[in-house]
Amino acid sequence: MELKIANKICAPGAKTSGMLDCGTYFPNAPKDYIREVAEVPFSVIRGTEDGPTLAIAGGMDPTEYAGIAAVIRISREIDPKKLRGNLILIHVANILGFWERKYVTSLDQKRLTSEFPGDAGGTITQAIAYHIFHECIAKSNYYIELHGSDSPESIEPYSAFYRVGNEAVDAKSEALAKALGHRYVGAREELLGEELKSGPRVANQNGIPSAISEVGEGDRLLDREVDAQFEAACNAMRHIGMLPGEPRIPEDQVVTPQTLIRVNHSGLFYAQADVGAILKKGAPIGIVRDLFGDELETVRAPADGVVLCMIHNPVVQAGEPLVLIYALL
Repeated sequence: MELKIANKICAPGAKTSGMLDCGTYFPNAPKDYIREVAEVPFSVIRGTEDGPTLAIAGGMDPTEYAGIAAVIRISREIDPKKLRGNLILIHVANILGFWERKYVTSLDQKRLTSEFPGDAGGTITQAIAYHIFHECIAKSNYYIELHGSDSPESIEPYSAFYRVGNEAVDAKSEALAKALGHRYVGAREELLGEELKSGPRVANQNGIPSAISEVGEGDRLLDREVDAQFEAACNAMRHIGMLPGEPRIPEDQVVTPQTLIRVNHSGLFYAQADVGAILKKGAPIGIVRDLFGDELETVRAPADGVVLCMIHNPVVQAGEPLVLIYALL
């Protein structure tokens, strides 16, 4: 079966790399109208035996570096002779935000992971989403995004998947998320409105089981976090039969719903719990004080659960998410 990405024919038993042309943009408009091309680096590894096609993306949120480095490592270390099926690797999905060192590119202020399946005639971020979806994700049987914490956040490693109402796809997505090998696995119905158009959710809606691996500290690149993301991806490949062996899954793995906790007041947040803390319902997570030191609110755990993501930058504004917590069942 022929596999073509960005007009490159990818041969079985070989590695192919290239740049996915996602269209033009004007970096200095309206000062001048010299066009640049948004090019996303990708690799394809085709095994010598038949098997599923898995797409893995790093850099959907471009300041989350462990996932990017893990995809690069996968592209270099996975041997086609030991692989069944095909790997489509998107090294840095949000390439424009990556070079700007920003969560979103200044060109249109859109978050790539909230723009799927994209629009070829839309803004440059929407065009990137379109080409990644149609050239890579839509040609796959499974899809994984490697994420991590952004600049103001801290994370306890976890995986997640979306439920979209298709029982067969939902079950495969859950199994894929569990196979990533993290202790905590979150079931996402909807957290933020923008997540309605995330790549994994849209993939599920198109019959492609998907999952997310969350590891890493924002603005940093640490070997242990790259190792964790690399191992998570290899675990998933073992699960779907692309690599030999069984995935390594923690015996105490927990699959739970996921909840966002928001603050009601703007001010300075004084944390009383840390990422990874297991809390009883009503336990204090932290206190919001105004800029005169007066207490505005105490943020408490809404249920028995574990804190998996929390801002470590203490500046908070009313209505913003503060904590991502999984209720333990």
